[in-house]
Amino acid sequence: MSRIERILVPTDFSRPSTHAVAYAVGLARVHGSRVELLHSYGIPARAMGQYDSSLPGDVLATLRDAAARKLLKTFEKVKAEGVDVDMRVTDASPAEAIAASATRLSVQLIVMGTHGRSGLKHVLLGSVAERTVRLAPCPVMTVKEPPLEAEAGRFRKILVPTDFATEARAALELASDLAATSGPAEVIVGHAYCVPAEIEALVAAEGDPRVHAFTQTLLAEMERLIEPLTEDGVSASFRLRAGNPERVIVDTANEEGVDLIVMATHGRTGLSHVLLGSVAERVLRLARCPVITVSSRGHPTRAAGEPKGG
Repeated sequence: MSRIERILVPTDFSRPSTHAVAYAVGLARVHGSRVELLHSYGIPARAMGQYDSSLPGDVLATLRDAAARKLLKTFEKVKAEGVDVDMRVTDASPAEAIAASATRLSVQLIVMGTHGRSGLKHVLLGSVAERTVRLAPCPVMTVKEPPLEAEAGRFRKILVPTDFATEARAALELASDLAATSGPAEVIVGHAYCVPAEIEALVAAEGDPRVHAFTQTLLAEMERLIEPLTEDGVSASFRLRAGNPERVIVDTANEEGVDLIVMATHGRTGLSHVLLGSVAERVLRLARCPVITVSSRGHPTRAAGEPKGG
């Protein structure tokens, strides 16, 4: 990963957004980054569509001025921390505005708050954070809770769930970079596999060498994944557990005292997203610690043997 030169922080002035600003300031201090604050004061078209009208210009101007005044307070707090900072307000829809700003400003990381809604609230309200994850051209860090004051930009344990896909490799590379630059941190690579209940019962009753061979193959694959990290001087280990992927990821993070999850997302949109959903998005809703999601388009993998970017 190239050095984190710019961090985009979208804010709606909520508590999670305040926590995201704190994390961004900590990371900016560690990496010497510039923080770009962004607020969208736009009202979604679907909210106005039923009235077949748009807001008068003077109302929009009032909204813009009020948003700018609130964002200026955040700007001044970040600047007082000694961090290089800029700010923008926009009337575009939040997720689209965030993705467009990230592209225009060539940011390396988006840090944003999420309310972590689930159930009916999530169905009704959706999530700007989750839509941003699908649209963003770079990794997205989502935050629910405040950082420990002295450790906002530092990490001790980073969990990297893997399904051995190309996108997962990109997440592992980013975690390795962060372990070295924002640590030193231990990287834990985790994989969850599912064994149908019928097969599990059969194995318990009679045993099956094929299941043993399968788990041995997974163990060998995990060893292969962490080998480059240990060669780079990163402390790395792995966990292999049976179970539902998002539940295993969240449980492992809680049990291991992880303070950051870095995981891949396939970035599905449209019908494929509706039908298949996303393990990454479910983890985003369930995890207490920050989650960085990475897509291959937002973090291209290095070729084998290629050195890390400086």
